[in-house]
Parts: sequence; structure tokens; C-alpha cells
Amino acid sequence: TILNRYLGEGSEPEKPLIRDYCGYTYQELKKNRQFSSVKRIDYSEKLEFTKERYLNLVLTYSNVLKLSTGKRKALVRDFKSLYKKYQKPLIIPYKFTLVLAKKN
Repeated sequence: TILNRYLGEGSEPEKPLIRDYCGYTYQELKKNRQFSSVKRIDYSEKLEFTKERYLNLVLTYSNVLKLSTGKRKALVRDFKSLYKKYQKPLIIPYKFTLVLAKKN
């Protein structure tokens, strides 16, 4: 995908790289005696965006902000080119992980 091309594998919101980090955090909190009632909740949602709103969201991702100006412009150009193939609205799958813990 476009995000993988510019940001590397697993950088998309629905990819496991981010969820793996949440899993690591969850395990570390469970081992830490300073926390109790540690819970992990995974859920998914299909979010609806206009093409403009989704591109604006992508441009706020920290790893996109770190791109050089040239790469960021190329990313926008690629998104706009790809958008010509899609109808409105865009339906984007997201997977979320919520980690809750009570500090003792």
C-alpha cells in the first residue's frame, strides 16, 4: 500500500506492528507490581471518510510528519492518484487496542 511504501511495513492502523507494541505494553504492565486490574480490549471498526478528511488524517501521523518535504509531497500525489479509482466515501478498517491498568 501507499503507507507501507513511504513508512515501512506494518505502519498502517490495521496492521499488527502497532498491536504487537500494545501487546508488549500489556505484558509489561501485568508483570509490574505497581499495577493491578490490567485489561486489554481489542476491537475493530470500519470508519467512513471523505477522501480529503482521510488524507488530512494521514498527514497528522507522526511518521508522516517525519518524512522529508519531497517524500510527503510524493505521498500526497500518490494518494490523489489512487483516489481517482475510488468512490466516495472511503471505508477504512481500523483495529484498536485499549490497555487499562490500575496503579496500586
